[in-house]
Amino acid sequence: MLDKPDKRKINFYLIIIFLFFWIILTELLFNGNSIFPSPSLIILSLQDLFSSYDFLLNLISSVSAIYISIFITILIIKIKYPFINNNSRIINYLMQIPKFFFIVPEILIGTLLIYWFRDSYFIKLFYAVFIISIFIYQTILKYDLSKIADKIDAVKSLSVTEEMVRKKITWKFMEPEIFKNLIDNHVYLWSTVIAFEFIQNSDGIGFILRSSLEFNDLAVIISLIILIAIIVYAAEKLLKFINDKYFFWN
Repeated sequence: MLDKPDKRKINFYLIIIFLFFWIILTELLFNGNSIFPSPSLIILSLQDLFSSYDFLLNLISSVSAIYISIFITILIIKIKYPFINNNSRIINYLMQIPKFFFIVPEILIGTLLIYWFRDSYFIKLFYAVFIISIFIYQTILKYDLSKIADKIDAVKSLSVTEEMVRKKITWKFMEPEIFKNLIDNHVYLWSTVIAFEFIQNSDGIGFILRSSLEFNDLAVIISLIILIAIIVYAAEKLLKFINDKYFFWN
C-alpha cells in the first residue's frame, strides 16, 4: 500500500516553491512592480512597521483583547452554568437567543458598539467576549447529553445535587468540546476583532491595516499579513497543546 503523503512536507515544499517564484518574479523580472512587493522591500518595511506604526503596542492591544476575553468568557460561563436549570421553560427560551446571532454577521453588532462607545478598548474587549460567548453557547446547545447519561444517572443515584452534577460531570465533559470549538474558530476570532479595530480606527492590528491602506503602503500591508499569520499559527499550536494536555478525557 502507498503511504499517505506527509502534509508537513507538502506544505514545506509549497512554501519553498512560492518563495522561489516570489524572489524570481519580484527581484529579477518585475522589480519595482506595484502589485506585489519584493522580499527585500518587505524586509525594509518591517522597520517602518515597528517605528512608524507602533506595531508592538497595537499587537498587545489585539492580543490582550482576544485572549483575555477567552479567559473571562470561559470563567463566567463556567461559574454560571451549574446554576442553569436546563428543564426550565424560561431557560430553554433564553438559551435560544444565541441562535439569533448565528444568522446575523457579528461585525454589524460591533459597528453598533463602535457607534455608541467609539474608541474604548473595553468595548473591543466586550465585543470579543460577545463573540466567544456565541461560540461557547453554540457548543452547549449542540452538546448531546445522552452521551454521558449513564455517568449523570450514576452520580444522581448518590443523592448529589443537580448543580453539582452540572458542575462536576456535565461541564467537565463539555469543556473539551468548548475548547475544541474555540480552536476551530480561532482564526475567525482574530479576523472579526481585526475588522472591529479597522472600523473603530483606534488601536490594534486593524488600526495599522487601515493606516497603511490610507498611505497606500503595500509593503507594510504584506509584512503585517506575514507577521500576523506567524503569530496566529503559533498561538493556535499553543492552544492545541493546551487542549491535548489539559482536556484529553473526551
